[in-house]
Amino acid sequence: MKISFDEFSKLAFLIASIMKDLERSGHDNVRQGDIVEKMVQKLELENTERVASLERTAETAKKVKNVINYLINNEGVLMISQDAKTKDDRYLTLSTNLDL
Repeated sequence: MKISFDEFSKLAFLIASIMKDLERSGHDNVRQGDIVEKMVQKLELENTERVASLERTAETAKKVKNVINYLINNEGVLMISQDAKTKDDRYLTLSTNLDL
């Protein structure tokens, strides 16, 4: 699944912002599935003119998961703090070098 650089940048910023907000509220480690759920809710509510279909929701979730994996493996923005058998169950934390 390909996305534009602008869409990637938007998703990456939103993911980092959500992580930063959760960190401020005392959650240093966040389950990846919870991040995906928050992102899908935020993005679907943002597009109120469009009816949120099951296909669209699944596509948005897949994009978010791909961006999260890229931020872990290529950018070093996110780190896995506790691995699990499924990616949605692993816990993530923000890199200490990140500045928003």
